[in-house]
This record gives sequence, C-alpha cells and structure tokens, in this order.
Amino acid sequence: MKTLPKDVALYKTTILFDNLTVPKGLLKNHSTIEKVWGLITVVEGQLIYIIQEQENITRKKYILCKGEFGLIEPKIKHRLELPWKVKFKIDFYKKQA
Repeated sequence: MKTLPKDVALYKTTILFDNLTVPKGLLKNHSTIEKVWGLITVVEGQLIYIIQEQENITRKKYILCKGEFGLIEPKIKHRLELPWKVKFKIDFYKKQA
C-alpha cells in the first residue's frame, strides 16, 4: 500500500469507532476532497478496506489488522466492511500550500 506524501499535515482525527459507533457513510462508497488524505488505523480487531476503481468495480481489497494502516487517497472512492469486531480511527491530512 502507498504511504502518505511528505508535504501533508495532520488536521483532524476521528474518535475511536467500533462496529456499533461507525458512521454508516463509511460503509458506503465515498471519497475525500481534493488535497485531503486519510489514514485508517486499526487499534483492535480487523476490518476490510475496499478501494473502488469505478463504481462497483473493486480495485484493491485489504484486510487491516491491529496495528496496520489503510491509506485513503484524495477523491478516490472507498468504503469499509466490518465483518469482525474492530476498533479504529481515521486521521485526516491536508496537502500543504
């Protein structure tokens, strides 16, 4: 998986989500805006991170376990699946001007 570019800075962190508190929008295809990256951090358990190439065509599918990270690229559609117990957060980064 790719890594964060060097010219981004953290600007927001979500609360710790679990299977009951995850926002429903994260389970449907969505994307960040231009110049905004995300980093999913699994704290406990595991989840599935799916990156879409086109609508309904999976480009990449990752199982992220405790201590692993999932990179969210700007404007790329993605979603999460939570078939197992999990706790995770998402850090958001903006590209510096």
